[in-house]
Amino acid sequence: MKRSIKFVVAIIVSVVTVICILFGCQKEKDKTTVELNQDKALAVMKRINDFKEIREAVNSGIKSNGVMTVEEMRQAIDATFNYEHSQHMTYCNRTTLDTFCISMPAVDINGNVNEVDVVNTYNAFETELDRIMLSVSDGMNVPSRFSIIMPETNAKENDEIKVVFTRGQEGNLSGQSLSDMLTLNSGLCLYWGYGLGCCDSILQQNCPFDDATDFLSQLFEYCVTPPAPYYVLILNNVEYVTYTAYNYPSNLNWVYWEPATPPTCSDYWLYVVFGEFEDDEPCICWDELLCYYQNVTQHVVMNNGNLHYSPRYQTPYFECSFDYHHLYRPLLPPDKRSVRIHSLTITYADPVWYNPISPD
Repeated sequence: MKRSIKFVVAIIVSVVTVICILFGCQKEKDKTTVELNQDKALAVMKRINDFKEIREAVNSGIKSNGVMTVEEMRQAIDATFNYEHSQHMTYCNRTTLDTFCISMPAVDINGNVNEVDVVNTYNAFETELDRIMLSVSDGMNVPSRFSIIMPETNAKENDEIKVVFTRGQEGNLSGQSLSDMLTLNSGLCLYWGYGLGCCDSILQQNCPFDDATDFLSQLFEYCVTPPAPYYVLILNNVEYVTYTAYNYPSNLNWVYWEPATPPTCSDYWLYVVFGEFEDDEPCICWDELLCYYQNVTQHVVMNNGNLHYSPRYQTPYFECSFDYHHLYRPLLPPDKRSVRIHSLTITYADPVWYNPISPD
């Protein structure tokens, strides 16, 4: 997509402004966020420890007549499973989403679930996760960020609880800050997908990114560096949503969304291009990459963005990643049959940093 020099300068200035808004007071934010999160972290740890006591009692054979609501069950399993099994402190350079389902325990007429059944459900979660991870053959064997999705309405026995989580391949952080990523790679042109790397043949051998989706994904990765020694990141209310800018009917759980005001720097807020490319796959160059960065920042990252909060739990944006898809619909006119798109998978979560070492 060709752009004038004036346009390129304008969008670079715009992106620099966004970076200043997001990161201009970062040191002060880092200082206060940990302090503000302490009460929340302690409340989460109390929920985890309370459920741990229930599990230890039930698993040791002690009878329990205790009950909890379906929402209390979800919160207990959500916090505890992410605390005990999510390896989100491990950086991964390749990820995929995986899913498993566990039967919903019986709910009584008051909407409560027996604590024994909740513990048995949690144990079933662990057994199924172990089974999945033992069968992994694609190298993505680091599980993290578990989203616990209860049955939609009137939970009943034999309904299923769905667990969506990330599997990743452990990698190494580039060490580059966001500003470094944007300044050191200015002028870059990357193939839109397929892991084809840089469009410039000179750069191809040492291309720093797999393709445009890899570069854009790295711009929105959550920094897992602890704010101080011993701190542990705990995630709550994890939720995944995959958005697209092209309304393509499919059986995938994609959500088509477009902003009320169309973007000024691109035809779509995420990458969409029609047509056949027999000789070479299309490239996305610097001004267009910055455009998609700006669009996602505006609609997802910023607190007032329409996609900043998740639809189910109203959890805030945590990080997001891009993926590529080549779609083909033979019944459409020739110029619309073949379309290449990017999808955006947003991970929503409530992150709290917890210090397990009590102060003197």
